[in-house]
Amino acid sequence: MFRPGFNASDRIVHRKANIFFIEHKSSLRLPVSEPISGKSEKNPFRNYDGLRLYVDTNKVSKNIWESLLDEEYFNEPVPDVVWKENIDQWYLKSVVESGAGVKHHIAARLLYAMAEFEEAIEHNRKAVAIALKSNNMLAYSAEVGNMGVALSAIGDNEQAKICLEEFIPLCKRMRNLQGLSAQLQAYGNILDRTGDDRNAIEAHKDALYYAEGQNDENAISTVLGDV
Repeated sequence: MFRPGFNASDRIVHRKANIFFIEHKSSLRLPVSEPISGKSEKNPFRNYDGLRLYVDTNKVSKNIWESLLDEEYFNEPVPDVVWKENIDQWYLKSVVESGAGVKHHIAARLLYAMAEFEEAIEHNRKAVAIALKSNNMLAYSAEVGNMGVALSAIGDNEQAKICLEEFIPLCKRMRNLQGLSAQLQAYGNILDRTGDDRNAIEAHKDALYYAEGQNDENAISTVLGDV
């Protein structure tokens, strides 16, 4: 999952979540599994419980389709992709475009999705420091916003509010609109939890404006629910 630039010191150290990693193998008739901690090379999950599953994902997709839909299954053919080489190239391109802190950005996003919020915040802080050192304001604004959302998730509303109050105007000035709706929604939720209902509603209305601008139907529905 992690490619160049990660070393032993970058390993994820907690193990609260169970990790299931699915890898496509078209030659398999039946799924094969091994412990997620089994691989020693470039494996950030060595201290986690869970499984690495080798399956024919085309068969899995077909089974899911047929269990949920009445329409006849179809699988649009796509060219074979050497995904490991593509990830290497994508990572190196990301470092050039976004700076060396991108490895901490990737780790933080992954850890946040796993609900490992405190460790995600540590990677956010490292990414913020690298962005400041290199004067990369685009990366800095993104990491401050992500850190604010993660801080909110652990209930640190005061620090989360500080982060998001810095992130939101900065992103608006830079026209960095990707994810702005989600951050405004998080900010609105913080204001709501701290009893500032009027400003919470304004933040959610602002979030709705940017969600509609991005035509993000999922964000629109969740923001309307918050309002």
